[in-house]
Amino acid sequence: MYPIPQRDTQPRNAEQPSSGIADGKDVAQEKQTKWLTNLLTAKRYEAEFGLLYPKIGKGFSEWWNEMDDKEKKRLLLDLTHASIPMKEISPAEITAGLSGHYMSKALYDYNVHSLTGPCTCNKKCNHYFNGKLLHEMADWASKPREKELENLSLCKTQRNLGVFPDMYNGKVAFVSPPSRDEDIPDAPYVFTDTAPASDVRTFKEYISRGIMHDASVFQYATSRKICSLQLFLKLFDEYQVKVRRTIPANPMERLSGCVHCFRSCQGTSSKLCPVCKTSWFCCEGCMVAAGHKVCPLKREYESKALFE
Repeated sequence: MYPIPQRDTQPRNAEQPSSGIADGKDVAQEKQTKWLTNLLTAKRYEAEFGLLYPKIGKGFSEWWNEMDDKEKKRLLLDLTHASIPMKEISPAEITAGLSGHYMSKALYDYNVHSLTGPCTCNKKCNHYFNGKLLHEMADWASKPREKELENLSLCKTQRNLGVFPDMYNGKVAFVSPPSRDEDIPDAPYVFTDTAPASDVRTFKEYISRGIMHDASVFQYATSRKICSLQLFLKLFDEYQVKVRRTIPANPMERLSGCVHCFRSCQGTSSKLCPVCKTSWFCCEGCMVAAGHKVCPLKREYESKALFE
C-alpha cells in the first residue's frame, strides 16, 4: 500500500528532536536542521520583540522620528552591512535571488526607501508617529498571527505569479498547519513520482483551499518573518545601547541561536565569547566543537542583520 504522502527526505527537512534547548553543559549538541532552526528562531524573535515593544517601543519611535531621512538611511545601511536594498527590487531580481537561495529576497518590499518613508494607513493603525518602519513594528508586536497570514497570502500570490520559484522541482509538497499556534509544524511532505494521480489532485485541492500550506510558500513566509523581526530586534539593540545606555539581555545574536548546533541560547549553560562578544553558544561543548575556545576573530566584532 502506498503511503500518502511521504516525508521529504532532503537533509534540510529531516525530522527534528522536539527540544531546541541544550540539555548538557560540556557535550556538543547534535545540530538541528535548517527547517527546525528557522521555525524556532522565528518564534524566539517574535516572543522577544513582543516583550520589548510595550517597554521601549514608544521611546524607540520617538528616537526614530527625530532622525532626518539621511540619518535613518545611514542607520539601516550600517545595521545591515549595506545588504538591504536601496529601493524595491524587480520581479526578475526577486526570482533570481530566491533561486540562488538568498531568502531575504522574499521580503522584497523592505528597502531603505520604503522603510524611511511614510505609512499609508492614514492614522488608522495603533502606532507612534507616521512611518512605514514604525507601522510594521507595531503590527508585528500587536497582531503577529495576522502578519503571518498576511505573509502567507502575499507569498502565495507571488508563487502563483511565478515570481517566487518552486523549491521542490515541480513536485507537490505541503506543510500541515499545527493544531495550536505554539506548536512547530512538521517538515514538508512531498509526493513522489509514483504517487497516484488522484491523491496528488486531492492534495493540490487542499493546498488551493488553504487546508494545507504549499511548502514553498510556507518557507518563503517564514523567511519574511525572520528577516523583518531580525531587523527590528537589531534596531532595538542599537537603541538600548546608544540611547538608553543599557546592554540588551537578549540581543539579536543570542536569539539567533548557537553558532555550532543552532539551538537556543536561552539556557543557563549558554556562553558568549568574551573576545568577539558576538558568538553565542548553548554550552561549553558547542564552543569547543566550533573551535571557538580561543576566539578566531581575535577582536570585538559587531553583528549585523544581514539581508541574504
